[in-house]
Amino acid sequence: MKALLTRFLVIALFLCGLCGCSNEVKQLSRIAVEIIEATPVPDAARGTKAVLTFRYTNENNIPLAVAGTAHKIYLNNELAAKIVSEEPIGMPPMKSVTQKVTVKFEKPEAIQKLLDTATQQTTAYRIDTKLTVLHGEDRDEITSKNQGSIDLRALAGAK
Repeated sequence: MKALLTRFLVIALFLCGLCGCSNEVKQLSRIAVEIIEATPVPDAARGTKAVLTFRYTNENNIPLAVAGTAHKIYLNNELAAKIVSEEPIGMPPMKSVTQKVTVKFEKPEAIQKLLDTATQQTTAYRIDTKLTVLHGEDRDEITSKNQGSIDLRALAGAK
């Protein structure tokens, strides 16, 4: 009887180990980041600052809590700005959210020249983003790279 009980306990512990909780974090899918709008900052010199509106699309089937973001923005393949935001963002599963961030451009003279010589309605951009995602007490970094075009005409009319 004792041997049978011991075998049962060993098998039960083995099965609990197979079926038990895993500490392995599932691989998160992509989070797409886009710039959807650029507006001037009141009382800022032309080409020095802007308010950019970002759209974050959570392509995961679970909600995400983002503790902060870091962006590198390129306009016409030239580094235009580096942005760090510690504003938390809640992202529902399979949905998009927006965030407005004030940007100080790295090279205002290059932005002014871009605004002066812009003959097209839109300017090509590339954005490289690192998002700090929280799950439980753990933090993960997700990187996102995206490109598109943005209308900067609103900035051209600034002071």
